[in-house]
Amino acid sequence: MDSQYKQLNYKINAREHAYGENVHLVSDPFCLSLLANLCNEKCEQPLFNQYIRYLYHNLGLLAANQFFPRIHAQVPTRMAKQHPEAVFEGEILDPNQKVILVALARAGTIPSNTLMEMYTTIMD
Repeated sequence: MDSQYKQLNYKINAREHAYGENVHLVSDPFCLSLLANLCNEKCEQPLFNQYIRYLYHNLGLLAANQFFPRIHAQVPTRMAKQHPEAVFEGEILDPNQKVILVALARAGTIPSNTLMEMYTTIMD
């Protein structure tokens, strides 16, 4: 096993604030660039929906990486049939993690749908 995957160290780049420990003001240049484009008065469809999807996809990655529990996994790769030693071993997000997503009428369904599609690719 490659030791760099044994225990992953991940931390969201966030701004300091006085809103409490459960609030995270993400300081991510890519997300902020997307937000700036989204807020531009010239932003129209279909770019508007694309920016929303990209933003929530990136925020979903940040949240999962920072807050979801992890497990140690050993997963045979496609090469394992020819080479039994071809096994990925390392820390992954726990596929049994439960997630609740809520679609808010005012926010639309794109944020929750984006996260649902993304999280169900790695969770049971």
